[in-house]
Amino acid sequence: MRHRKTFKSNLLETNAGLEIDSVSTDIAPCIEFPENSTGQRKFDSKKFLGKGFDDIVLTSFSTIQRLLSSAIDTDQQTRSYTTLVSYCIGGLTHLFDCCDYLIKSKHYSSLNCGDINANFIISFSDFLEMKPISTQRHIFARVKVILTEREFSVNPSWFPTNSFAKKDPNEPQRSISYTPGEHVSLKKALATEVHKILRGVCPLTPEQLSYCLIILADKTGANLQPLLEIDVTAVTEHPFHPQKRILNLYKRRGNTNHPISLIPNNKDGESDFAETTPFIEKLLNVIISRNDAARKSSRYPTRVFVGPDGASGKALTMAALRVAIKKLVRNHALKSTDGKPLIVNFKRLRKTWVNNVYKLNNYDPFSTAALANHSVKISNDHYLQAPPDSKKKHHVMIEVRIKELLNHTFEPTIIASCTDLINGDRAPKDGSLCLQVFGCFSCSNFVVTADDLYRLTSFYFYCLRQRVKMGARAWKKTYSSILRTITNDILPKFEKKLVEATLTKARTIPHPAWKY
Repeated sequence: MRHRKTFKSNLLETNAGLEIDSVSTDIAPCIEFPENSTGQRKFDSKKFLGKGFDDIVLTSFSTIQRLLSSAIDTDQQTRSYTTLVSYCIGGLTHLFDCCDYLIKSKHYSSLNCGDINANFIISFSDFLEMKPISTQRHIFARVKVILTEREFSVNPSWFPTNSFAKKDPNEPQRSISYTPGEHVSLKKALATEVHKILRGVCPLTPEQLSYCLIILADKTGANLQPLLEIDVTAVTEHPFHPQKRILNLYKRRGNTNHPISLIPNNKDGESDFAETTPFIEKLLNVIISRNDAARKSSRYPTRVFVGPDGASGKALTMAALRVAIKKLVRNHALKSTDGKPLIVNFKRLRKTWVNNVYKLNNYDPFSTAALANHSVKISNDHYLQAPPDSKKKHHVMIEVRIKELLNHTFEPTIIASCTDLINGDRAPKDGSLCLQVFGCFSCSNFVVTADDLYRLTSFYFYCLRQRVKMGARAWKKTYSSILRTITNDILPKFEKKLVEATLTKARTIPHPAWKY
């Protein structure tokens, strides 16, 4: 089991004897985050206090502290440290800016938690709209998480859905699969960098570790967090194939291990790392051996992606990843299909991997979802893209289906239509016509078209009229199920206006067969 570290905040002691209206910035609460991939270690309330909304600030800090304590106690099973940092830096700072703006603009003389209502949420949404940024939707979602915690009395329904549309419709999407050309150029750039790394002998820098991490994500389709936290003992023997190895990635959110089968290592000679398909196990062994000293001197002696940082080691962070990605795109002039700099992120790498697997599996969504370690619904909703010729095939399928429907011959009946009056399910099958009128509704040969609606609705009102002529029990036994089938199963399949017009006509001028 992993060793748990205790991180303390002075928030609880601070709240004990404070008056909300007069909080001294000398004893302002400050949250200290454990080491995480963002590089952010503290979130101080000094710059937010004393501006007229201290109640909201202290309650927000109390909420974050509780969530952080839960994350530490559960080894980040509830929420990761990175997520909590994003709540503070990418959420609460904007909320506090909004509070300051509302007070300075004379909308409020002061603000406390009781002032957070539906109108306040709309004001916060409008405040974000004024900002020249494109991440309002994410900020809004983070603030919603905090304000709907138990420390606040905020109704989640006060938050509107889809508040922020995409600013620029021509802006390239950041989470779509790479085109074949984009993917090839990215793989060549990564292979070039990895080739340089393997020719060296010095410990890998954060930039070089970033390139190795990106190429691992490209080859395994794994998410970023499991790769950042990969263990030195992650590669193990395959239980059934001695020539294969298994890469075990720990998925913190589900508290599960995700095994990935690796290509067998080439024992006869050196593998060519200049190619776009390097061996994952050998690449990991190079990192482990050359960064051994930095790893042992860091707080994460068993983590692979740890690089030198002065006299000690430091785990690879998101900030270092972003710097390395920008440098990779700039040095290798990576361009997207529209000529703009290529957007490189781990969401696109994973989606590209999943869609490549989808193609190799002959577009089988079930095996693709199994290999991607998620459900078929998640694959269909968030990952899989339609094959290039899907539009053409769909058009052909429609034409074929239309021809099939046109080739069917429907014989009109006294209620609607039938595909086979002589040899149908309810037919006597002796050459005579089927006369099972009430049995039509449970017959597989029963067909209702728009042309049949007039006869069907006339029969519907005929059944209703029988209610006054028969006893309630007999009518219910004979007609009630038929009326339910017509009302719930047949009529909703047609356009509402057509059904209403037909019902009006059948009510006033019934079909001759069902007039009496």
